[in-house]
Amino acid sequence: MGYAREAEAFRQAIRQALKQAFARSPAVLLSDGRSIPSCPPWAGGRGHMAMGLEGNVSYTHQTVYSRDSNLGPLYTIFTEVLDPEEQMAQWLLEAHYEYMCQEGIAFSQPYYSCHPQLHLRRGENKAFLKAFYSGITSLADRETYTFWEHLYGESPHKTHEEA
Repeated sequence: MGYAREAEAFRQAIRQALKQAFARSPAVLLSDGRSIPSCPPWAGGRGHMAMGLEGNVSYTHQTVYSRDSNLGPLYTIFTEVLDPEEQMAQWLLEAHYEYMCQEGIAFSQPYYSCHPQLHLRRGENKAFLKAFYSGITSLADRETYTFWEHLYGESPHKTHEEA
């Protein structure tokens, strides 16, 4: 089997695992009153890790949503497993904004969140600019002209990662 066929088979296997993850996960309520399916950050999981559906709440980097946000299924869009315009992609982005962001900025290490780039792929230029520049300015240290790693003022001078 050629590389292209092997890659496509792998892509389809990931898509199938993603569909199964959505199917076994609970719906989440959005602030506009709609409910949408949730999705765990990895295959085999059930719902957002922050929900604690597997017996414990995932707490790291001063938030319960870090694994859901920074390691989560948005990467299936970023890596082109999902098309940015697909319904599953829409659900992932809506849940990310509703539960894992404030004003379009991920709660922890916002530069690791791929949602700003996904806005570009969807042609949502204003949403990209807001998320990208809000993330940069929220981490800027105005005394040292470097960047913090986290929004809560820990790990200064992380300019290499922010770049």
